[in-house]
Amino acid sequence: MTRMLRALKSYIASLKAVRGLGVATRLHSRGDDEAALATLQQALDVLRLPIINRSSAPEGSTLCGCTILADQLSRELGQPGPLVEDYRDALAFLKAMPEGSHEWQEWIPYLAHKAGDAN
Repeated sequence: MTRMLRALKSYIASLKAVRGLGVATRLHSRGDDEAALATLQQALDVLRLPIINRSSAPEGSTLCGCTILADQLSRELGQPGPLVEDYRDALAFLKAMPEGSHEWQEWIPYLAHKAGDAN
């Protein structure tokens, strides 16, 4: 029961990050990349909360989306991007998925490079 409760708390807390990813995607599509990056940084902050289970499917997928888009925008804008732990956790999430089961698996080599993973 406590495991289910922790999972539910993680999911509910992560909904703010899910909304942030959606808002950031819309801002990016409108060309407001600075606001999009700021929104993604806030979403990543939420995903770093101790209550969040970053290896769970909804949270892990959101982490991947936020990390990948924040990385892209931070490089374009010359601003700080995701933390190494974001790259590592996104990489671990994608590696744990069956091959070909997730749309972001093509990013595994890049995330591994950014995470400093030699594997």
